[in-house]
Amino acid sequence: MPRVELALGRPARQELRHAPHVAPVATVYRQQPSSQVTTPARPSTPSLDAPAAHPTIDIDHLDRELWRRFEKRARTERERRGRA
Repeated sequence: MPRVELALGRPARQELRHAPHVAPVATVYRQQPSSQVTTPARPSTPSLDAPAAHPTIDIDHLDRELWRRFEKRARTERERRGRA
C-alpha cells in the first residue's frame, strides 16, 4: 500500500475519482422573449371633488359602547368585593 502524505489545504488524492457528468440542458428558458410584454393600464383615479366615503365604523358609538362595558365590569367587580 502506498504511503499518502497529507498536505494542508489539498486533497490526499490528486486524481479524480469520477469523471463529472454534464447533462445537456435546453436553452429555451434562457432565451430573450421575442415580443415585448405590455403592462396593464393604470386604473383611473377618482376626481378630487368626489364626496368623502363614510367610515364603516362609527368611532363615537364604539367609544360609548366600550366605556359602558368597562363601567359595567368595574361596577360588577366592586359589588363582588363588597365595595358598592
